[in-house]
Amino acid sequence: MPRRRGLLLVALTAAMGAYTALHIRVGTDISRFLPTRGSSGLAALSKQLADSPLTRTVVVSIASDESAVAIAAARELALALQGHPEIAWIRSELRESDLEKLHELYFPRRLSFLSSQPERELPERLAEPALRARARELRDSLASPASAFLKVLASADPLGAFARLAEGLRAGQPALRVVDGQLLTPDGRHAILLLRTRGSAFDSQVQARLIADLRAAFAAIATRLGRGLDLELSAVGAFAAEAERSIKADIVVIALCSASGVALLFVLLVASLRGFLVVSVPPLAGILVATTLSLLVFGELDGLTMAFGTSLMGIAIDYSNHLLLHHGLARPAETPQRTAERLRPSLVLAALTTVASFVGLGITPFPAFQQMAFFAITGLL
Repeated sequence: MPRRRGLLLVALTAAMGAYTALHIRVGTDISRFLPTRGSSGLAALSKQLADSPLTRTVVVSIASDESAVAIAAARELALALQGHPEIAWIRSELRESDLEKLHELYFPRRLSFLSSQPERELPERLAEPALRARARELRDSLASPASAFLKVLASADPLGAFARLAEGLRAGQPALRVVDGQLLTPDGRHAILLLRTRGSAFDSQVQARLIADLRAAFAAIATRLGRGLDLELSAVGAFAAEAERSIKADIVVIALCSASGVALLFVLLVASLRGFLVVSVPPLAGILVATTLSLLVFGELDGLTMAFGTSLMGIAIDYSNHLLLHHGLARPAETPQRTAERLRPSLVLAALTTVASFVGLGITPFPAFQQMAFFAITGLL
C-alpha cells in the first residue's frame, strides 16, 4: 500500500511538472492592479486607458542620413507588415479623417481645457474688457481670407477655447512634415510609421512575436538597402514583452542563487546533502502545486505573484529544518515520528492563521492580489 501511494505521488508530481512546463505564462498586465468592483471613477478610467487604442499604438522610426533612403525603407517596411494578423492598421501620414476625429474628440470638451487654473484665470478672461478684446480679435479674423472657415468656428466657440487647445497640442508635439506621402522629422533623417495592434499591449507573448516579426522585416530591408539604416520603436507592448523576459530571467537567477546559498549553508552546518534534499521537498512541493493550480484557474501567473509566492513558500523549509536539526544535533529521546506528531497541531494552527491572513487579501477587488492570495493559500495547504 505505501509503495502504491508513493508511485501515485510520483506520477502526480510528474504530471503537474509537465503541465506547468508546457503552460507557464508570466503576465505583466498592469491593469491587474486596478480594482474590478466598487472602484472610483478614476480607477475605472485608468483601467480603460490601460487597454485603450493609445496603449496599442506603436511609433516606428527609421533613421538614415539620406531622407530618400529612410522614406524607401519605411515604405518597404509598411508593405512587409501589411496583412500581419496582429496589426489593425499601419500609416505613413496623417489623413483628413484623423483631423476630423481629433475635432470630434476635443471640440465638445473644449471648455474643460479652457484654463488650468479656472478659479484664478476665468474671472479675468470673462470680464468685460477681456470679452471686448476677444470680440475685436474675432472681427479682425473674420476679415481675413480664412473667414469662411472661421465664421462657423467663431459662432460655436466665441471664446476661442478650441483654438487655444489646438495651439497647445501643436506646441507640445515635435513638428513633422510630409514628404512624398511619408512623415519625416524636421531634420529629414527619420521616417515615421504609425501602427496599431489588435490585441492588448499587455499580452506580452503576442507583442513579443509582433516585435520580432517587425525587427526581422526591417533587418531584411536594411540588408538590401544598407546605408546605415537604424530602427527605433516606442510602444507599451515592447516594454511589456521586455518586462516579461526580464522577470523570467530574474526568477531563474534568484531561484538558483537562493537555492545554492541555502544548500551550501545547510551542508556546511549539518554536513548532510541528503538532509537538504529531504527538507527541500515541502517548499518545492508547495510551489509546484500552487503554480499548477494557479495556471488552471487564472491561465497565467503575474510576475509579482511568482516572486512573492515563491519567497513565501520558503518559510515551509523552516519546519523541516527544525525537525532535522532537533534530532540531528540534540538527539532527543523521542523518535522523529513522535516529534512530528507532537508538533503537528501547532504547525496546523500556524498554517491556518497564515491562510486566514491571505483570505483577507484574496477578497480585495484587485485581481493581482487575489492571484497572490490563491498562490500562497494553495501552496501552504
